[in-house]
Amino acid sequence: MDDYFIINNRQMESETDSETSTTSEAKELGDLNSDKTKMRLKLIEPIMGRDINLNNTIINDSFEITLLRLLHLFFNNDQRINFKNLEKVGNNELVDFFIDNSGIMKDSEFYSSEAGINLRQKWAEFLSNRNFTYIKNNYQIVPNIENFIKFFEIFFPIIFENIEANIKPNIQSILLEIYSKLNYDFESVKIDYATYNKNSLNLKHSSEIQNIWINGLEIYVIEFINLSEIKTTHINPISIISEFRFC
Repeated sequence: MDDYFIINNRQMESETDSETSTTSEAKELGDLNSDKTKMRLKLIEPIMGRDINLNNTIINDSFEITLLRLLHLFFNNDQRINFKNLEKVGNNELVDFFIDNSGIMKDSEFYSSEAGINLRQKWAEFLSNRNFTYIKNNYQIVPNIENFIKFFEIFFPIIFENIEANIKPNIQSILLEIYSKLNYDFESVKIDYATYNKNSLNLKHSSEIQNIWINGLEIYVIEFINLSEIKTTHINPISIISEFRFC
């Protein structure tokens, strides 16, 4: 019995002592959230995919728009593409595309307008018929990390010139190299890569996730989500999409 009261007295003292610490931690968390909010307001808004008509083929451009907004994030110069930086790492074909489509709208609303959808169609067309894996003939790139890395291999070859020699060739290291080479304006950019797999009943859910930290704040998440139905003899794909969102 005495031991019981001694233990609980210690707990009470510890809890009393921690009140100041808890208040301090809450304040720090509030400041952090405030910093994150301020950072978000400065940066481009992420955009979710939507169905678009590409040469009489209906596709969902979730992966394509993720790539476009990522380039908008890193090459934004007062709502226009920064060609000085893009030309350092991007190939001529990519530069030519943005010469004709150089505007960057920070808000996501524009990309649901007629002009915004027209830009999305041009971008998806630009990325068609290349060395990606596609969902519909040579349209609608499969959202996965292999195609994500392939995009930068095709359009940012300078990033990969010495990648095998300089870094251990795993996905996390390759992504770190890509993001560091794209970063011209931020104090720091960090990427955390992870995978997720879960089977429940007859469904299989797998994800490839990139958490993007800018100046020490976790701002964006890119997630490639694959939902499939498990049959007796095969796996039937239900949905495979890319999500680019604030975290």
